[in-house]
Parts: sequence; C-alpha cells; structure tokens
Amino acid sequence: MNNIFKSKYPILEACMNKGSTLQLALALDKVGVYPSLCSWTYNKDFDLMQKELDMYVNKTGNNKIHLSFDLNELSNPDICHKIIDSYKLPTVEIIFVDYVGQKTENIDFKKLKNITKPLHDAGVKIFARICDLISNDFLNDYYIDGLCIKGSESAGYTGNWPLNKLFFAQKKITPNAYLIPYGGIGTADQVSHYLNNGAEMIAIGSLFAFSKESPFSEITKQKVIQSSSSNLTEYDHSRQTENKTISRKQNALILKKLNIFDGPNKIKSLLLGLYSDKSIGHIYIGKSVDDITEILSCQEIVNNLMGKFEIDACKPV
Repeated sequence: MNNIFKSKYPILEACMNKGSTLQLALALDKVGVYPSLCSWTYNKDFDLMQKELDMYVNKTGNNKIHLSFDLNELSNPDICHKIIDSYKLPTVEIIFVDYVGQKTENIDFKKLKNITKPLHDAGVKIFARICDLISNDFLNDYYIDGLCIKGSESAGYTGNWPLNKLFFAQKKITPNAYLIPYGGIGTADQVSHYLNNGAEMIAIGSLFAFSKESPFSEITKQKVIQSSSSNLTEYDHSRQTENKTISRKQNALILKKLNIFDGPNKIKSLLLGLYSDKSIGHIYIGKSVDDITEILSCQEIVNNLMGKFEIDACKPV
C-alpha cells in the first residue's frame, strides 16, 4: 500500500476532465493527498499545462503530481519530453477508454509500446485507466505497472462493471499489479475495504471537486448537497467498432438541460455546470453524490475517509 505515491495518506485525487484544477491540486498537496491534473482539462493547450505545472512545483517544492493523458496525446513527443521528462514525474496515467474483453480495435499497439517503453526505462510508473478486465500479458508486454479501475458507480465515462466486482476480478488476473479503485467511493468503510484487500491507493474525485477549496460554483455545490444518486442521468456513450458495440455511459447530474450542439462529452454544458452562477448545464458525478451532504474542507474529507485507520500512523514522506 502506498509504495509508489509517497503521500501522507493513501489517497489519490482522481484525474477529472475539467475537475482537476491547479487550485485543487495545491490544496490537496497541503493536506497529504496525492494530487492530479488531467490533460483534457487543457484542451490540448500543453503550454498552459506546463505553465501550471511550473506554478505547482514552485509553490509546493515537489513534483508529486499524477497526470493523465490519452494515448494520442502521449504519442506527441513534446508531451513526453517537455512535461513528463522535464519534471521527472513519478507516475503517469493512460486513459484506455475502449479496452473491452481483453482486446480492442481502437488501440495502436505499436504506438503504445513506443510510448510506454521509454517511460518505463526512465523509471516512470505507468498506470492504465480501465473499465473492463485487462490481461496480465498486456501489462507485461506494454510495461504497464498498475491499473486505475473505474467502476460503473463512478462519475463521467465508465462501463458496466460495478467497482467491487471489477476490482476483485482484475486482482485475480493481475495479482502483482498496483491496483487503484477509481470512482464512486465516498466512505471510510469503502476506503478500509479496498486498502485491506490490497489496493495501492484509493482514488477520490467528486468529494474533493465539491470541497470548500474547489473553485467551482457555490450554487452547484449546494445542488450537489441536495441531490442523491437517484437524481443522476446516464448519458449513453456507446460506440460502434467494426466488430462490436462498445457499451459505455457517463454518469451525470443535470442542472438544466441546454439545447445546444455540444459534442460527445458535452463540454460547454459541463463548464457551465461547474462555473456558472446559475444552475444550468450539468456536472459529471457518480454514486458518491450520496456521501456529499455538506461542503467540507479537503482536510475534513480526508479525516472522514481515513476514519477506519490510525491517521497519525500515516506519516508524510
């Protein structure tokens, strides 16, 4: 547990599209959570991402931050050299959104190995975000050290496997991989359950996204408090490949539906939901909405999540 991510607590901020911000990362670093940034937040503006990484390193004095990219982004050498290499980042997360049934039509495997091998040789620990089972051979062949396991209860884009079922099935297949349950977790009992069953870290997203330190709309935060998982909508995000339909969904809370053309991820609506001073648009949030009953500080959230452990026994590194 917590062998790679040298943080005070075994909690990782889940990489959230538009949800992982510099402001939140700085707040989480202060309280001993391992923070993250998501490349999708920057809309391919990697100069801005690098600028914010500079600010993070200057303010914290460390490079302990977890970054997520999709495969196409990582195939850009400027990203590897200017961002991952120059900051000597300990970890990186690759988003495999279409990995299904231990094979996929949408991964360029030659491109993948060309990306992962140099990172592996440089000492970077590589995590893959998955919604379905993945084979041990795949991890070994493509230098994947660990898996961010996204269950159907999580916010945003996900598959059909419940987190607990997917975690234990994947653990049986890849017993030596670092496993991080990812999404839909909001209680100390859940944290204790996964840590006691071999999880490397616990990824927490929505609880931090709607904390006191989060930059998001106070109106939206109040709407989250008033809502439950029964209020969530599942956007159908399935897609057709040459041989099959890949079943995917996005868990969301609709504040006020917008009749605008907004692309598959509905980013315009999402940004309004996160930042507008009116209750419009939507946010991506999963079953942990049931555990957000008041707006707490990041430290209060951590204290609640670590309630089944001796908090003082988690020493900063």
